[in-house]
Amino acid sequence: MTAPTLPRAAVGLVPAGLDPRPCATKPAQWWDVDSPLSARAVRYCRNVCPLAGKCNTGNDKPKGQIRDGKAYNESGKQVTICGGCDRPRLRAGKTGFVVCGCDQPGGWAS
Repeated sequence: MTAPTLPRAAVGLVPAGLDPRPCATKPAQWWDVDSPLSARAVRYCRNVCPLAGKCNTGNDKPKGQIRDGKAYNESGKQVTICGGCDRPRLRAGKTGFVVCGCDQPGGWAS
């Protein structure tokens, strides 16, 4: 899976290697919804990205990705982010998704 991309107008012309968006400069795997590092992607989207809250995904519907600090399952449905650990709350199933079961305040297991 590749990192989310934004239309050029949203970012402007940026010299190679200087794109300020974390989704363009960090490992693309972080933005996979079932990645062990998906919580890190959520935090980067919400707290570091200069386009936080303004991420334009165009006409493309995210599936199995983190976009603009929100998580979308493989069907493209937005899923809840755990209030304790910032991981997407996915149900285990035949796809092998991990279930957030953290014991942090606001987590599923708390």
